[in-house]
Amino acid sequence: MRFMLTLNMPTLNGNSVHRIVCDHPAKSFDDFVDIIASDEFVIVDEIHRDTQSGQQWSSGLSAINTSYIGKVRVV
Repeated sequence: MRFMLTLNMPTLNGNSVHRIVCDHPAKSFDDFVDIIASDEFVIVDEIHRDTQSGQQWSSGLSAINTSYIGKVRVV
């Protein structure tokens, strides 16, 4: 499934929160929430999008510290 994570940490641009779109093999939103509630890190495939063309691509696997996740949304 594809999720948008809002992380409570600053970006390089100085924004107070960091948003990541990612893919994870969880079968449902509830399963993903259970996974992030039980582990310190979650491994996701981070997805980027070109703002001009809308084309999306994977930038590879990332380990996200679940302590910084403030919001999760299905996209």
